[in-house]
Amino acid sequence: MIIGNLKNKLPLLLVGLFLLFTATACIPEANGMFVSMAQPGTTADGVDYDKNDILFAEYDEGTDTSTGWLTAFDGEWYGLTDKGHNLGAFSFNEMVIPTDLILSVDPNPAETEMEIFLTFEQNRARVPGVAGFIYGQDIVKFNVVSPEPFSPVDADYSYEMFFDGSDVGLTTGTEKLDGISVWTPEYYDLFSNNVEMPYDCHAAVIFLSTRGNYRVSPTPEGNALVGGGSDVLAFCATNTGPDTAGFWFRVFDGAAAGIWPHQTITSLDVWALDYTVNANSVGETLETSIGFFFTPRRPFTGNGGAVSGGTSDLFVGISDSVNSGVEGPILNFNDNNDPFPAVNGVVEGIGIFDFPFTSAP
Repeated sequence: MIIGNLKNKLPLLLVGLFLLFTATACIPEANGMFVSMAQPGTTADGVDYDKNDILFAEYDEGTDTSTGWLTAFDGEWYGLTDKGHNLGAFSFNEMVIPTDLILSVDPNPAETEMEIFLTFEQNRARVPGVAGFIYGQDIVKFNVVSPEPFSPVDADYSYEMFFDGSDVGLTTGTEKLDGISVWTPEYYDLFSNNVEMPYDCHAAVIFLSTRGNYRVSPTPEGNALVGGGSDVLAFCATNTGPDTAGFWFRVFDGAAAGIWPHQTITSLDVWALDYTVNANSVGETLETSIGFFFTPRRPFTGNGGAVSGGTSDLFVGISDSVNSGVEGPILNFNDNNDPFPAVNGVVEGIGIFDFPFTSAP
């Protein structure tokens, strides 16, 4: 079952998100799909890719077909190298997308721009225009502006440090980021007219997964969170950039969802969030409901063995304050019978394009 654009319906999620999951695994309408790949290759429709590329295919729900793959981001266009900048994870700001990519959006602007959040698999990397090293626990923001139609040759682009993991407890090899989903402040106002983010997360809310075991701090109570690579964490950012600050929440518990092996989740796109803030003896706690897409690092089982799948399968994860679980696979990116041509390789990063949408009443 597909329903439209749950990102703009946050207040409704209080009414039984987990019941929706267990009954039908309802997901938002997908207007397109972004993917990055674990190794170089060529898609079934003839698009070559490297490890620092991101591909995109637009989807037409009416005909259940796609436009085929095209290159949305080629690292070599923008100063990255094949050996030095393997993408670990990415997250598009879906409100800043070149209209050349999204055929259904055509406001005919004089110029077009794109904003992507990126991590790298390397332990450390030099990124053009960013002082010092970017580590595997960091996120950089990529910005590009180009005359319309979009042209990498004429584009004015830049990178900047967006999230410094070492500032907030991410330092070890198992704490490298392999899945991110960034909600920028402009998302908040558009999703709903009457929902404010908790704890004044005015800089961003960053959802992420780590390669393996993690220990991060602080929580709102000043404690540390400990877990594994199938959890989803939410970082409430009060400041981004070289001086990253904020605090942590765990919004999906992989062990509670029966995921085995533990270090499974390796890409991430959060499409639904709701929360309630409750007072307790030590201050306040955040109870969340979350829905997200992911692909697994390796074959796995979930829900105590009731769900299973492997690399390049797309799954849904949903959690509330009581339950966590997974559903799928929804599709396999190497199956030509799905709406998208086979990618002929292992998908390492995903992004579901579910804009444009109308704001909530």
